[in-house]
Amino acid sequence: MKDEDQFNIRPENLILISLSIYLKRAFETKRRRRESFGNRGRAINQYDLKGKWLNSFPSATATSRSIHASSGHILKSINEAKGSASGSIWRYGTQTKNLIKIPKKVEQKIASERFHSKPVSCYNMEGDKIREYENVKIAADLLHIQSNSIRRAIIGDLMTVNGFYWKCKLPRFPDHF
Repeated sequence: MKDEDQFNIRPENLILISLSIYLKRAFETKRRRRESFGNRGRAINQYDLKGKWLNSFPSATATSRSIHASSGHILKSINEAKGSASGSIWRYGTQTKNLIKIPKKVEQKIASERFHSKPVSCYNMEGDKIREYENVKIAADLLHIQSNSIRRAIIGDLMTVNGFYWKCKLPRFPDHF
């Protein structure tokens, strides 16, 4: 309203504003309490990828503002209870205990990262060592091939990749890639 008279609803007195501005003005002038929408925020716990409790937040919005991450990704991680978001595992609640069960997707992600960080060796068709690379990703980037192809050659799904045999020093082959 141009003249601040809320009962004067003639078209020449009206101003087009967004709902967020309208509600902000209502809160500022004390015409509407913030609680009138209800406090629907639920407390959220943050855990590291090993299940150790890190922090609690009063709501998804507070969480996203605090860690500068998408509240949507965090909520999806919580609601599906399968994975992680922004490098953490998220759960509803206020307890400060560690997680007992780590989601399978998180365990797989950790195993995959561990696997891909190991040094790999490239051998020619005669079995002579050609070169050793710091990890699978670096080898794939330098040879312009997919890292998943090298991984598959190492675990035995493929015989060769790009005309080479591949080996990696692992205590045991991961069984869930």
